Amino acid sequence: MTKSWYASEASCTAVMAPSLRSLQVLFPEAVATQLAVVHAHVSAARAPRHQLAALQALRAMVAVLGERACLPLTLRYAVHIVLQHAAST
Repeated sequence: MTKSWYASEASCTAVMAPSLRSLQVLFPEAVATQLAVVHAHVSAARAPRHQLAALQALRAMVAVLGERACLPLTLRYAVHIVLQHAAST
């Protein structure tokens, strides 16, 4: 009986294992916090080259988020950061 219990546990674990695509790296609160940090860094940068360096963090964040970067709140905030930078140069 113990042997069948292990076999069923292994098959259950295999079914429940998340794929890499469905793995959520950041929760919504963490995404908002990181966007706020990026926004603060871009706003604090004085020279255009420093602003571009700060925007690289936003680019990396969008790459990590993948399709989740297209969620309305995330996309709106990211575009706001970029457009604010574009208006100042």
